[in-house]
Amino acid sequence: MVRLRKSRSDSGEVCGKARSDERRRRSGRGWGPFSGGQLTTIIVTFAILMLFPVGAWALSFTNVAITDPGGVNRAKVDSTGALKIGDGTGPLTVDGITSARPIAPASAWSASEDATFSAIARLLGPTTSAVSITSLDASHDDAAGRELFLYAAVIPAAATTCATANWTSSFTLFHVRQVPLGDSFVQSFPTPLRVPAPAAGSKLCIAMATDAGVMTVNASGFYG
Repeated sequence: MVRLRKSRSDSGEVCGKARSDERRRRSGRGWGPFSGGQLTTIIVTFAILMLFPVGAWALSFTNVAITDPGGVNRAKVDSTGALKIGDGTGPLTVDGITSARPIAPASAWSASEDATFSAIARLLGPTTSAVSITSLDASHDDAAGRELFLYAAVIPAAATTCATANWTSSFTLFHVRQVPLGDSFVQSFPTPLRVPAPAAGSKLCIAMATDAGVMTVNASGFYG
């Protein structure tokens, strides 16, 4: 019986072809575990992520014009980069309540006087201006509590003193029923205690008195 043998040359051919196909399959995978298509997707995605912040940053510098409702008048920026603002009627003002320190008045006044029952003491005047009182301090050393009276009096323009003989009219501006012994009465006026300017041909005086003993009063305020 005759046996058929496979030719060695045919076997080698088959093996060589298999190796060639294997190399081609490996070369088509791309890089590592990623195929060519996967690598392309990764690269494109990475490029988009890198470019996005640059685009967003560029958009933040887009020129924007601030205009009035009609689109006619535009806001301006000076050479230092400051935006010019205003209300069209001069320097801006602050309306409402602020926490800033109050500015001292331009025409402040202060006085310290002693008054008795028999001698009314001048605290301020004569003046043709309105008077505002912002603080008052009264004390005495009498044996009991004493009253304090604060008067606003009008005198003729020709008068040079606030003596009661010159008073043409007066009214009680402030009254404390009892200033206790050994203590001080202290009062501040956030809203000033104000006396308007007298009429033309007259002057204004601020005076004080007590019902007994000696009363010392310290006061301050401003004209106007």
